[in-house]
Amino acid sequence: MVHSSTSPAVLLHRDRQFFARVTIGLALVIVLGFGQFAALGRVDYRHVPLWFHVHGALMLSWLTLAVVQTQLAARLSAPALALHRRMGWLALAYVAAIPLVGGMTLRSALGGQLVPPFFTPAFFLALNACFLLGFPALILLAVLRRRETAWHARLILAANVLLLDPALGRLLPMPLLGSNGEWLAMAVEMVPFALLARHDQRQYGQIHPATVLGASSNMVLHILTALLAQSAPIITLAADLGQ
Repeated sequence: MVHSSTSPAVLLHRDRQFFARVTIGLALVIVLGFGQFAALGRVDYRHVPLWFHVHGALMLSWLTLAVVQTQLAARLSAPALALHRRMGWLALAYVAAIPLVGGMTLRSALGGQLVPPFFTPAFFLALNACFLLGFPALILLAVLRRRETAWHARLILAANVLLLDPALGRLLPMPLLGSNGEWLAMAVEMVPFALLARHDQRQYGQIHPATVLGASSNMVLHILTALLAQSAPIITLAADLGQ
């Protein structure tokens, strides 16, 4: 349980420091996943469709914003928090842009026969569709609950954990695992939530509901992907988009 002498200011400071550190960790893993993939020459980025570059730049700018925002929040100074709130409205632009740009990138990948060989086109379509909708949904919910700082920070983190998935697809031995590798990816994505749950126990003496929601959302998206990938409409749509 949280010691009774722990002041709200100390608890808030610990909370903000935790999210600042974890967000940097997530960003480094994601950049490493894509960076090493490019360095090893597994994708010739000079010849991929333009939408791939737009999508990559968009997501990199989001990671930069997420790191800056958590660092500003961790300072707990009035000017830093004021800037954090002003910059926070940029999240709404990403809520609109990410599904649009991601959708066009997905269509380019299917149409250009650029689906990873360890995924079926239907699985690739289902996976990306689920996560392209899940990510902005969590961000939008976080914006709506921005005045509840504990909820806000945990929902943003949950959205950022979803970005681990494509990075893990480049770090894990997916060619050996196939679509089953997504279950291993889900297990790895539970690690930040396990760290968050431990942090919650230290802060509040119990796991915060937003932590449960974030972890549950992640698992639901993985399960939904597996189910949709076997559905006739998704199989047909993937085949049509691949022509």
